[in-house]
Amino acid sequence: MKDADVIIYVGGISPLLEGEEMPVNAPGFKKGDRTNIELPDVQHELLKVLKKTGKPIVFVLCTGSAIALNWENKNLDAIVNGWYGGQAAGTAIADVIFGDYNPAGRLPVTFY
Repeated sequence: MKDADVIIYVGGISPLLEGEEMPVNAPGFKKGDRTNIELPDVQHELLKVLKKTGKPIVFVLCTGSAIALNWENKNLDAIVNGWYGGQAAGTAIADVIFGDYNPAGRLPVTFY
């Protein structure tokens, strides 16, 4: 990692964790419902460790719902919401990160 120019961290939550009446009982989740709107603690703590490297950090967030990114918004260099991308999501996100495409999404939802 010491020779890297930038860190691209892909994280967030999975459709295996959130949904309707799922048999999930993990920290921050209960039967598919969110009990905490923040990023899972293990990822939040990993991002803090990555920040200590002094390298610029691009956080690619994978999620199907809103996540509070208060610390991340103040401390990371870029956040890209990748949602739950499909088969070509990696290529599409790389195109955005490397400046080959300028996203201009219009969404029917509001974020706090």
